Amino acid sequence: MGDLDPSQPLEIGQNLHDLQDTVGAVTSRFGEMASGVSSGGLLLKMEGRCGEAAVFGAGCWAQNFRPGARIGMACSISGTGEYITRSGLARALGKAFEVPEPINSDEDVDPHAIIQKVLIHEFWKPSQDLGESSPSAGILLMTYEDGDDEPIVRVWCAFTTPTMAIAYASTKNPSPKALILRRPKEMTRTRPDDNLAPVYMTAFSL
Repeated sequence: MGDLDPSQPLEIGQNLHDLQDTVGAVTSRFGEMASGVSSGGLLLKMEGRCGEAAVFGAGCWAQNFRPGARIGMACSISGTGEYITRSGLARALGKAFEVPEPINSDEDVDPHAIIQKVLIHEFWKPSQDLGESSPSAGILLMTYEDGDDEPIVRVWCAFTTPTMAIAYASTKNPSPKALILRRPKEMTRTRPDDNLAPVYMTAFSL
């Protein structure tokens, strides 16, 4: 896409939708975690609206892997900004990942369970209680853990929408790869006791 001239009005036919998607990123370097998010904004919103990208702890969060910590994480959030902001979704995820060392040190941290619990109980259900029948959120989250021979770095994607687009690269595989993740048609709900929240989640190692 070419450069935009801020002095010229934007015509509706000029790929307006392409200019309004949320863009987020997460990264890790030797356990030093970082994240960011940038919102394209929404049409027909009141002047002065502040989306989740500008609110601390709503749209992105990161905490380093450090001595005494079991896992490092960084996340970037997209979706319905008002409800993401109200729930402080990114910060809630960070807090949930502050897992203390157990008596049995062989017990693994379960990121899948953590993400699902936070997404449903901190975002989906409270948003429904406020009258939003189908709250939208997409989570891009990276975890960093100690492994037997080398650190384990994984990317997690969880979303309540039909699709979520991501791209990724790593030092081992520096060529970027892009994916459009799609929730399976037959998969519409997670569990009967989760207020019928259509959460789809996947993960892959870097």
